[in-house]
Amino acid sequence: EGEELELACLRGTVLDIQTAFFGSKSESCQQFEEQFSSETARAVKAIDVMKAQCNERQACFVQASTSIFTDTCPNNTKYLEVSYKCKESIKPFEILACELEKLYLRCPKDKYLWIVYTFFGRVNPKLCFVVERQTSRNQCVSKKAPKILESSCNYKNNCSISVNSAVLGNVCPDTYKYLEVDYLCLKSTDNTDTDNSTNTAATDNSATDNTAANTAPTDNSATNTAAIDNSATNIAATDNSATSTAATDNTATDK
Repeated sequence: EGEELELACLRGTVLDIQTAFFGSKSESCQQFEEQFSSETARAVKAIDVMKAQCNERQACFVQASTSIFTDTCPNNTKYLEVSYKCKESIKPFEILACELEKLYLRCPKDKYLWIVYTFFGRVNPKLCFVVERQTSRNQCVSKKAPKILESSCNYKNNCSISVNSAVLGNVCPDTYKYLEVDYLCLKSTDNTDTDNSTNTAATDNSATDNTAANTAPTDNSATNTAAIDNSATNIAATDNSATSTAATDNTATDK
């Protein structure tokens, strides 16, 4: 409780939350917890939160906190336990913009944007390399950037983002950074898909492995356009080398 849980899949795959629990298994909590309808009802609350924040994304960060999840046992230390799968995503559109540029994402008029992957920082020294600009660090990433892209662009037909630290997070301020975005253009009638093999992430030393159905948008059939405003030196790329973390049958612990 009070810590941040990170779930991540390899680039090209997305998260599919299977189960989620936030609470305590302490005997002292049992009587209080009877006031809630059932274990299932409490689990549904946690899983709804996790699905909303993580499903169909390459990575997500969730705070194990009563400000986000229902407090089923006040005055007791709680933990967040999540099982999930990494599944293949429909091949997204990929775009890159260097710091101080402006990124434009557009879909056909009958479709909306869905952000699958966002990276702002620097891990690849070859991307957006400019001799005149400082690149003192090659290992930094903004945790703020994915949420900014999702809140600005998801469910919209088009959007634009200023690629700078003030908007996307002031990480490694002495380093010239870049923004990578993978996205889909979807229709509201897109279907679901299924898969097996789950992972478990937890904010406790105990963890579970489960298998369940998998959901994913399945439309990527329309031609999409994306543009970058060249207000600074631009290097267009669709490099898949941005570091992401594979999560396959492993356990993340967080108390």
